Amino acid sequence: MTIKGINIGEGEPIICVAVCEADEASVIAKVRELCDAGVLAIEWRVDFYEHYSRPDLVVMLLNEIKAMIGDICFIFTCRTVPEGGKGDPTKEFYMALLMEAAKTRIPDFIDVEADRLDDTKDFISKIKETGRSVISSHHDFYKTPGTADIISRIYDMYDDGADIAKIAVMPKSFSDTARVMDATMIVKEARPDRPLIMIAMGRLGAITRLVGEACGSCLTFATIGEGSAPGQMKYENVKKAIAAIHTCLEEE
Repeated sequence: MTIKGINIGEGEPIICVAVCEADEASVIAKVRELCDAGVLAIEWRVDFYEHYSRPDLVVMLLNEIKAMIGDICFIFTCRTVPEGGKGDPTKEFYMALLMEAAKTRIPDFIDVEADRLDDTKDFISKIKETGRSVISSHHDFYKTPGTADIISRIYDMYDDGADIAKIAVMPKSFSDTARVMDATMIVKEARPDRPLIMIAMGRLGAITRLVGEACGSCLTFATIGEGSAPGQMKYENVKKAIAAIHTCLEEE
């Protein structure tokens, strides 16, 4: 798929950097820093924002961000506590906040936690009616599920209407990490037209943040300053590693 001229799911994985600042001035300063750094994708982790419970202030800040980001791919995420976030909204407020963001037509993607809602398929449909795309996500900070379970979750996300399926899990061994990469390749071979993001978090899973082009994961997360999840690496290091892998894969 192509968003703002960026091909997602083809060639090098897109590197996304999260904005995790707490106040308006810091959010704006961070977005400006990332724009100056030339990143292709920004995720606003609105759950870090001190006024995330005020949709009116969130929308005002979205409009300020819009004036800066231009052709940068923009992801709007409210990560809840069970999935490693700072936000603890009710289901009703969570849905209302995401819908308000979608209606602004400023984010390119709305992140929807696949296990958060009673009828995820219906909610994703409503988000997509606004013209926004959806990343359906699942995070497990305690373990790595079996290969069949990972694959099943991804297919469920696609069936619910997700444009991109995202799974991030915590490996306890390198064999767990290998299983994540194996599941990624199996899905990519079966559904080459459907982008997915697959991440093994922490030190043991760091390699999955670099080898997306080889395995089939379309986007990875890196840091410029504070990170948003365990195991994220510095943006410049990830950029160099991904470019080196891309060069290797293109060699005959």
